[in-house]
Amino acid sequence: MVAVKQFNMKKNIITAGVLAAGVASLYAENVTGLTEMQQSKPWNVSGSVRGFYDSNPEIQSEDSNPEGSWGVSITPTVGFNHSMENTLFSANLAYTALWFANRDDNQWDQQFVANGRVNHKFNEHTSLNVEDTFIISDMPAVTDVGNFTQPLQRSDNSYLQNTFPIDFMTKFSERFGINVGYKNTYYNYQDDVYAAQLNRVENLAHIDLDYYLQEQIILLVGYQFGLVDYLSDDDIFTGDPIPPGGLGTPGKDRSNLSHYFYVGGQAALSTQLKASLKLGAVYTDWYDLDQDDWSPYVDGNVSYTYLPGCYFRAGITMSHNATDVVSPDPATGEVTLDQDSVIPYVALTHAITPRLTLNLLGQIQFSMYDGGEFDGDVDHYYTFGASLKYLLTKHVFSEVSYNYDFLSSDVPGREFDRNRIFFGGGVTY
Repeated sequence: MVAVKQFNMKKNIITAGVLAAGVASLYAENVTGLTEMQQSKPWNVSGSVRGFYDSNPEIQSEDSNPEGSWGVSITPTVGFNHSMENTLFSANLAYTALWFANRDDNQWDQQFVANGRVNHKFNEHTSLNVEDTFIISDMPAVTDVGNFTQPLQRSDNSYLQNTFPIDFMTKFSERFGINVGYKNTYYNYQDDVYAAQLNRVENLAHIDLDYYLQEQIILLVGYQFGLVDYLSDDDIFTGDPIPPGGLGTPGKDRSNLSHYFYVGGQAALSTQLKASLKLGAVYTDWYDLDQDDWSPYVDGNVSYTYLPGCYFRAGITMSHNATDVVSPDPATGEVTLDQDSVIPYVALTHAITPRLTLNLLGQIQFSMYDGGEFDGDVDHYYTFGASLKYLLTKHVFSEVSYNYDFLSSDVPGREFDRNRIFFGGGVTY
């Protein structure tokens, strides 16, 4: 789960860098976002085999006395890129399989991720970035709810997710530019309960007007329109209490519209230090349930490259996110609408030596339930990841890593903790 989040964060960093920092010379090859190895050839392959211990593979509460398991993880990946004068085409495929020794049946967790990207530079000040990421998984967690992660207990379940963002940026005068984009995310869960609660299509369109105070300092005012379309006709809860009138609430009734209003800026304070921040408010309307809400909106980050191969990144996000907790208020029958969440995070990559690299990731998620039986109750979700990677040769590496997850919740039976240790190695070429 932490690894997937790292992947998603890195993808977001690359996209933000394309839009915020502008483009390189029109007459050079477009290598936006590629590593040195990816730039050296049009394809790359890698694979790793690791042993691991997972203290809570089913993501069960402490009251359930979760049983740990040893296992083996296999992860092959393949990538392709084609760089031309103005256009970059890239694609990556990654497959992860985890085998758990202590399971009597269904001993494998599997996940497949496919990512494609097209980046085109029309001229020095105008660029278009299009991506698509497809995930199919049966791992016991929601790997991505925007920037938010919603831990789920394991079910005999698989789900798929597809994310399609497109962003266009242009500077049309010395002082003014515009940034427009659209993002579509589709979630489909096979488990009947999760399907009713979480199957949906999220649409988010934005337009930012940029003012170039200086070449490397941009102020902006922006607007986003969001539509979350829940898809299920089934009731989102199956047990007591039943709302007044004896009628349930189908999943699609939680569909909503959102309007985001914000101001902000971004700055390249040096070649090593970059920062961006958006501050504003979001109005959300659950039109089928006749409810609405105003809440803060925050999206900020700072990154610092302090040595070659060494960089630090920190940020904070504040907005709404979906949840599988839907219990209705016993008095009114109103269900949980969603959560208001705040996520601060930090990430560090440090080259201890030319061969040894340390990676750290820490994230805290504070989430308050909006409506329903647990209105105003809070989840505190903590994740931490650390890894050491040692290059035995240019193409062969060994690695050891540790991931920790802990959920403290006001909702009974939801709290859990999980420790995972991985050790092994792999090849990349």
